[in-house]
Amino acid sequence: MIAGNYRERKINPDDIGVPDWYNPWNFFTLFNHENSVVTSWCLRNGFLHGETPCDRPGCSGHLTPAKRTKQIDGATLRCTKNRDHEMSIRKKTIFERSKLTLQDAFMFTKTYLDGSSLLQCSKFSGVAYGSTAVDWGSFVREVMKEFYHRNLKNRKLSGQVE
Repeated sequence: MIAGNYRERKINPDDIGVPDWYNPWNFFTLFNHENSVVTSWCLRNGFLHGETPCDRPGCSGHLTPAKRTKQIDGATLRCTKNRDHEMSIRKKTIFERSKLTLQDAFMFTKTYLDGSSLLQCSKFSGVAYGSTAVDWGSFVREVMKEFYHRNLKNRKLSGQVE
C-alpha cells in the first residue's frame, strides 16, 4: 500500500505544475533536473518569457527562446528578423538581475515561504548567507506585500466571521 507523499508523486517534469509543489517530492524532482529542463519548464509555466515582440526601434520581429550554452539558463531570447537583437530570457521577470540558478532561486523562495530562517534558506538553497540571502528575503517579502495589496487587501469576506 502506498501512503503519504508517495501517492501523488510525479516523475516527469512536464506533468508537474505549481499546484503539485505541495508535495515536496514533486518540487525536488523538478528542480533536481539540469538547467535546460528547468528553463523549459519555467517557459511553459510563465516564469520566463517565451515569444515576445522585439523591443528594438523599427524591428518587426519577435524574440523567441534560443539555446545559448554560455548563459546561466542555457537560453536567451533572439529576434526572428535580426540575429543581432538578443535579450536575456530573464528580462522583465523576477529573476532579471539575479545571478542565481533558477533552481537556487526557487529553493530559496520555497524554504523562505515555508517559514524557514534566512540561515536555513541559505543552507538549503546554496545561496550565500549574507547580503544575497538578505536581498532575496527582502525581495520575496516585497513581492508578497505587492500581491496582498493588489489581490487581497480590499477583498470582502462573506458569511459569518467569528
